[in-house]
Amino acid sequence: MLILLPLIGVYRIGYGLWYTRNVVVKPVEEEWIKYARCKKDIDCTAAVSPGCGSCGCPVYVNRAYLADYAQVKEKLCADAPEKVCIQSICSQSEAGCVAGKCVGKRL
Repeated sequence: MLILLPLIGVYRIGYGLWYTRNVVVKPVEEEWIKYARCKKDIDCTAAVSPGCGSCGCPVYVNRAYLADYAQVKEKLCADAPEKVCIQSICSQSEAGCVAGKCVGKRL
């Protein structure tokens, strides 16, 4: 049992390094996480960020929940003033499923 503990630590460090190298856009915040659950890369697609206005880089959500995500975002932002944005600099990424959550994977 004691022999396995260092191996588990090495695995976690290795996975952490892989994740930071390959995943550019992290999953959406906790209140939106139900829209980002996935099983395969094909389940995920890009969407407008959850903040009100069109500012910011895209986030990645499950295709099946895209309409629900947009509807909830629209309700939350109905009374918010429209933001004027300077062009955001976003990392080039594509939708993918990592650890059961839609994320932006580095191209």
